[in-house]
Amino acid sequence: MSRINEALKKAAEERPSQLAAFAPPRETQSEGFEQVTVLKPEPPVNARLVTLTKVQSVSAEKFRVLSTRLRHLQSQRPLKAVLITSCVPGEGESFVAANLAVTLARGQNQKVLLLGGDLRQPGLSSIFGFQKLPGLAEYLQGGTDLTGLLCRLERMPLWFLPAGNSAQSPTDLLQSDRLAELIARLAGSFDWVLVDSPPMVPWADANIWARLTDGILLVVRENKAPKTLLAEALESLDNPSILGVVFNQESERACAYDSYHEKYAVHQKNGKGGNGLGKY
Repeated sequence: MSRINEALKKAAEERPSQLAAFAPPRETQSEGFEQVTVLKPEPPVNARLVTLTKVQSVSAEKFRVLSTRLRHLQSQRPLKAVLITSCVPGEGESFVAANLAVTLARGQNQKVLLLGGDLRQPGLSSIFGFQKLPGLAEYLQGGTDLTGLLCRLERMPLWFLPAGNSAQSPTDLLQSDRLAELIARLAGSFDWVLVDSPPMVPWADANIWARLTDGILLVVRENKAPKTLLAEALESLDNPSILGVVFNQESERACAYDSYHEKYAVHQKNGKGGNGLGKY
């Protein structure tokens, strides 16, 4: 993993000069998104939505730690739209996005939008137990009002824009001007916009999303992506935008403490002064 560490270290060295150029955080404005359909989550057991179904578990606590550190970063730099992606399929980016969104919404009563950015194999709706819903794809194809596609989860300030059903090339849809305008609009209306995107290999979607968001969380599953492929994926992204690497690890130790057999470690590039997501 030495190439990965080197990439993170290099980005950390570049970060201080870039922080100086950041503008003050954007204000959150109300845009009438309160009057949308309210849905009650009914996550299936295999969805592992631990922040709703196992609130006192080790896994849920790890997400609380992650959300606390993200809020700390937000107090230091403009950070609203966060891309959550992985190197290869099956590493758990949708799982991390859903649990992090619930935790952020509950923790400080902040307005959070979870955006289904995977137009190829959308999985967020099933994690919450929802049927397939129209969403981002329909909006980008035009003719559908945003408020008719947004929904809110019952009893929490968490809004959800599903990926929807794409009738054309996902890459072409994501490169439309409507998407950039949408992200800017949502960032002005919510405290957090979490984007669940496809993995970086074999598609280019994550790189498109990376240019539209403020920071990236890269999900890495234990024994899933080859080290060389992971290093190449990191190098393909804008390193200063990488907030951290979320390790989705299975181990015997985790099994002893958590019935979901998962543990999460978050590694962050640290700038001067030791700020960042940390390491544990």
